[in-house]
This record gives sequence, structure tokens and C-alpha cells, in this order.
Amino acid sequence: MASAGLGAFVAAPIFAAISESTGSWRIVMPIMGGSALLSSVLAFFVVRETPAAIGEVADGRAAQAANAGAARKPTRVHQTTDTWTVGEALRTRAFWLIVLGAALAVVGTTIVNSQSVLHMEDLGLSRVLAASALGITGLLSTLGRLFSGGMGDRVDPKFLLGCGLALELMSVVILQFAGTAVIAYTFAVLFGLGYGLASVASPALIANYFGSGSYAPLFATRGVLVTVLGAAGPILAGLVYDASGSYSLVFYAYAALSAVGVFLVLSIRPPLKAHATTPSV
Repeated sequence: MASAGLGAFVAAPIFAAISESTGSWRIVMPIMGGSALLSSVLAFFVVRETPAAIGEVADGRAAQAANAGAARKPTRVHQTTDTWTVGEALRTRAFWLIVLGAALAVVGTTIVNSQSVLHMEDLGLSRVLAASALGITGLLSTLGRLFSGGMGDRVDPKFLLGCGLALELMSVVILQFAGTAVIAYTFAVLFGLGYGLASVASPALIANYFGSGSYAPLFATRGVLVTVLGAAGPILAGLVYDASGSYSLVFYAYAALSAVGVFLVLSIRPPLKAHATTPSV
């Protein structure tokens, strides 16, 4: 997950240079499609379903300790000991706030990925410079993901998710004024770190609050909703630009929504599962 941003760091300026040298962005599309197809074929042969398929266990623990069910180390981060069903999780406020936070983070990155280069070109930057700034968001998102993954057992991931959204909203406001290389790269650093923090924190919250038993369907539910909302972001941004001739409303509206999202994410509390109790005598 952490290395995903490296692709954007390498590919964005390369594709921008190809587009500029050929005078058309269309040649980039088959290159991207071919790369994705090749990656899919390689993944089919290389990726395994579980660590056990290659003689390993989750989190690199020794097999004997894993089989013996070794006690967890004490942690300040909530990790449920209850068994949650999908239906029970879907009825909690916490799950939907996690989805909201993840959706806002993804909407931000789809808007930035699709519109930021055009916006920076409108402000006078060259296409290659604007694309290199976009590429840096990918590199910094990798660092953000590594940091979020390392801190996730020490700091509640809701704080990492909230911090990620806060960095995204600040960077989008800065993007509005990205008419120089310094401002463009400042935007890129903040946005990349923010998205990296948020993208790892939301799956961790689902695992911490609802356990591993229902993680796959809950993560899939999150993924579907976040993908749909994320896809809507660039479409709405394009419509607003066509109507107003500016991205200002898009960026400020996203910043305002993310500000609300930060407060809602920070308000998340670990869900409590109702247990049958025996009346005292």
C-alpha cells in the first residue's frame, strides 16, 4: 500500500513530457492501459491469498506464537476483542464516519489528480513543472503511508485520519495560489503527506473497531462507496469550472467539507457491542 504513491511520482512528469513532446495526451492512454494490464498479469502469478500460502504468518510473528495465540502487547489504541457481524458494524455511527473521512480524502485526491495540472497551467506554470508537483504528491503520500502505518499502533488512527484531512484541506487552499514553483511544491508536500496519512488510517480503524472476521466485506463496502464518491469529484469540479471559469469554488468548497470532516472524524468513538447480561440477584 505504501509504494502506490511511487508510481505517481515517476509517471506524472513522464506522461506530461510525452504529452508535451507529441502534442497529444491520447498516446498516454494506451501506455497506461498496457502498464496496468502487465501489472495485473504479474500480480496474478506473484500475489498469494494469505501468508500461509508461502509458509508465513500475519505480521511476521513466529508460527509457534501465532498458533499458541500469544497475548497481545498492551496498547493505547483500541482494538476490539468482540466478534462483529457485518450487519452490526453497518448499524454503528463509527463505521459511517470512517467511510465519510475516507471518502473526503479520496475526493480530494481525484480532484487534485484530474484538475491540479490544468489549474497550475492556468496560473502560468509549465506543464512539466505542474506535473512534477503532482508527482511529488505521490512520493510524499508514500512517506505519509509509512508514517501512518508505523504510528498506527501508538496513536489512534482517527487522529491520523483527521490530521490527513486537515493537511489536504490546507494544501488545496494553497493550490489556489500556486503560481510559482515554491507554492506549487508546498502544496504538493502537504497534500501528499495528508493523503498518505488518511489512506492508511481508515482501513486501520475498520480493523481496530470491528476485528478481522468481518474486515473484508466491511472494507469492500467502504471501497465501493468511496470509489463512487471519488469518481463524482472530478465530474463536479469540471462542471463548476465550465460554469464559472475558475476552480476557486471547487477548492474552497472541498476545504470547507474537509473541515467539517475533520471534526466528525475526531468525534469517532469505539463502538460498543451490546452483550446479553444476567440480572443480579
